[in-house]
Amino acid sequence: MSDPNPLNLLAIVGTTRSNSTLLEILLADTPAVLSGSEPCTIWKGGYLRGQLCSCSEPIQRCGFWSEGMTRAFDSAGQPDHAPHQVAEWQHIALQQRHTCRIARSAATDPDLADDSRLRDYRQTLLQLYQTIAAVGGRSWIGDSSKLGLHGVLVGPFLALHTQVIQLTRDLRGVVYSWSRGRATPSSPWFVLLSRGLHQSMLDWLRLNASAGIPLRSFDRGRVSRLRYKDSAADLFVELGRLSTELEVPVNKNQIADESVTLAPNHLASGSPVRFRPEVTTRPDDEWMSAMSHLINLLFGAATSTPLLKYGYCLSGPPSKARR
Repeated sequence: MSDPNPLNLLAIVGTTRSNSTLLEILLADTPAVLSGSEPCTIWKGGYLRGQLCSCSEPIQRCGFWSEGMTRAFDSAGQPDHAPHQVAEWQHIALQQRHTCRIARSAATDPDLADDSRLRDYRQTLLQLYQTIAAVGGRSWIGDSSKLGLHGVLVGPFLALHTQVIQLTRDLRGVVYSWSRGRATPSSPWFVLLSRGLHQSMLDWLRLNASAGIPLRSFDRGRVSRLRYKDSAADLFVELGRLSTELEVPVNKNQIADESVTLAPNHLASGSPVRFRPEVTTRPDDEWMSAMSHLINLLFGAATSTPLLKYGYCLSGPPSKARR
């Protein structure tokens, strides 16, 4: 028998450097939605690396996460399984090269009887989702880890109704953003190193491919695509569209021109925007003038199939949106 009041999961999947953290914060600015950001990072990042919650407290000392972990695993704020154990499961389960295998296993063997580690990780993740939603008193929870496999792993549970937003961004914008590198306050010693152009292209292709494979298991009405360029250009319109297509409650009142006021939250991970009380939503399109025309053309030619699929122009700025 299905749960008459299932928990709704909003899974944000796709490429990085696409405003996923800001998007989730804005979607969660309503009494119905809890922004968990990237809750799967709590074991490795919060307990093993001491990363900060967006309230600026270390995860282990944050009242919200401490209560959530205690209620979920009944272990005085510590994970039921040792953090390094969950991190090991994640290392096995979440590598992009395993996406096809895991998606196939989940489809043919929903109980994951032949993979105890994957089964244990799924149960731990589901337990965390349900508990932090209860602690926050919400019926929706957001997960912007951009890992489509999370949706596949927990999808078979009748107590969890999953809706998906697939984020896309022009490869050239992502590559340029990655190439700059930046520090993040989530941990005092962590610095996101810049990546080489070739490695950036491969990472972008893997991220989009690994996001697309699990989405095949969802009905079309449960998936909506959002391009970075569109959300940065008119966030108000895009939030309204997502709300209509996925039936996600949205509060649009916090958007005034390009300035967005962010409500207090407890995001476990994500971009540095989660620490700011207010942000602007101007597009990050510096790459259009800073990237050499030759590299622009080479990247466009090398990734022409996915770029055209997502509605981007191979020789420059994005073309008319295709969703």
